[in-house]
Amino acid sequence: MKPIELTIMFPGNIETSWKWLTEESFQKRWMTGLQSLKRTDEGTVCEAGSRWTMIMLEGKKLKTYQATMPEVAYPKRFTLSIVAEDLAPGGRVEVEYRLTAEGDKTRLDYHSKLVASRFSFFLKLISPLIIAMIKRKSRKMFQSMARQMAED
Repeated sequence: MKPIELTIMFPGNIETSWKWLTEESFQKRWMTGLQSLKRTDEGTVCEAGSRWTMIMLEGKKLKTYQATMPEVAYPKRFTLSIVAEDLAPGGRVEVEYRLTAEGDKTRLDYHSKLVASRFSFFLKLISPLIIAMIKRKSRKMFQSMARQMAED
């Protein structure tokens, strides 16, 4: 399936942007539908191998996701691997967040892709619509984050 790629500029330094992207108290302010983010390993900071259970309200239904952070290069890059029961067979969403300092701002290059052993014909057929909707929602959330950062 085609990846989703976005570039967003955030006000403020790279460390502040990292905090807004990785800490639950900040994520709940901009991540639409985030109900809870619970660490499921013994760690206390974002590090390679960190694991969480994430509960999201999507429409009127609560969905549970299991997230792992395979790679971390503070404060410039981290990756997530996210699985949920209703994804394609063997499916997961692979996400990369790449932060770059640009003067007094931070550029986020966001890349996400659904990976699965196979996709149904129907999913292949409607994938352009799904991708467009997810891209729009992601852009709106990141723009909300940028606005809130500017207000703080």
